[in-house]
Amino acid sequence: MVPYRHEIIGSINLKDMLSLNILTCGGLMSTQFNIQKISERENRVIGRKEVFLKILHEGKGTPSYEDVRKVFSNMYNVSNECFVIKNISTKYGEWTSIVTIYLYKDPKRLLEIEPEHVLRKNGFISKVKESEST
Repeated sequence: MVPYRHEIIGSINLKDMLSLNILTCGGLMSTQFNIQKISERENRVIGRKEVFLKILHEGKGTPSYEDVRKVFSNMYNVSNECFVIKNISTKYGEWTSIVTIYLYKDPKRLLEIEPEHVLRKNGFISKVKESEST
């Protein structure tokens, strides 16, 4: 059995865990998530916080990037331009997802560092760049 990413990082301090029930409205259906903050670390060299969350979504599929972005911006009271969801990882048959989020101090730094595919998944780039003919 392959360990989750947070198990590789180190031990979990139960005082640092945050459990929230958040109701987000996505169209006609509403989705309820139980979110636990696993860990948070400061990366001073790059100028960002790296946040790891565990989302329990019993009876539902993996939450969308849009839903997780709404919940995270409400949890941390930050604008959507300051963070990216690096990945949402769900094991087959489980109702638990591990989310890696990078929260930047400066939105310009985010655009400089993050690769194009991550920016596209998070809605920063709406169109695929057209190749220029030479």
